[in-house]
Amino acid sequence: MSKHLPLKWLTATVLMLTAAGCGYADSSSATTLEGAEAKLNEGIFTASEFYGGTSSAEMLKELRMDCAEQDIRLTHEINTEDLDGNLSTSYYINGDSHHYVIVYRYNRESTRIAKIRGLYGTDKDSRSPLIRTAGRTALVYVSSGSEKGKYSDKLENIFDQVLK
Repeated sequence: MSKHLPLKWLTATVLMLTAAGCGYADSSSATTLEGAEAKLNEGIFTASEFYGGTSSAEMLKELRMDCAEQDIRLTHEINTEDLDGNLSTSYYINGDSHHYVIVYRYNRESTRIAKIRGLYGTDKDSRSPLIRTAGRTALVYVSSGSEKGKYSDKLENIFDQVLK
């Protein structure tokens, strides 16, 4: 008997279990994707629900279109929801992680005021970072690096228009 047999057996067992685990994850992921696709096809889950309702989805569409007209591409979209159901959507500007826009949609205006104040030191409209608010919504442009504030002028006008 080889002195390394237990080591070989342990290695083979670990590889076999890892492979089995990977196979399980793949089938689970496929099942989850199929389920989500089925719900979408059945009309149970719509894109507007994902973005917080029809008005939020329309606002995000308007923001993207207005930005595109100013040669500002909103990329790398990320959608999040906190434990209280408040939503945010963030974008890099022209693929640059030093410049980004965040759209916050809160359940209540009082929550928006408290959260934005906690995050940025003010709940009022400001220039640095660029913050525009209306009701339960806040639009924020944050930037860093050598070109900090590069899009402030264009985005200030766009934010004001979108929140009208």
